[in-house]
Amino acid sequence: MDAVNSCELVQAIVTINPDIFSQEVVPNYKLNEVFEIIVTSWEEENLDKSDLCDIAIQKLGSVSDRSRALLIDNRIENVEGWQARGGKAYHFTGDAAFAANLPDIFEVF
Repeated sequence: MDAVNSCELVQAIVTINPDIFSQEVVPNYKLNEVFEIIVTSWEEENLDKSDLCDIAIQKLGSVSDRSRALLIDNRIENVEGWQARGGKAYHFTGDAAFAANLPDIFEVF
């Protein structure tokens, strides 16, 4: 959350999760106060992370194309899928690596 709170870019959560995420996790951590939008698989009835990212871009309206959208994900198939559509992506492998790579991750923006 430190990286989220220090980033001035428009941010969204795009997640493959059941309804309990929206009903319990979001309000408990006040994620709706931190992120501009939250796109969940259960609400969109879609389990494809790249499709969900496209939905987030559409809802945000301020992102003009996929190359201006960064997906940070722990699943390599999601990273590769988003990159195949022309999006930027970072494969999250842990907090230490993420912190070490943080300056380079956002350099393209």
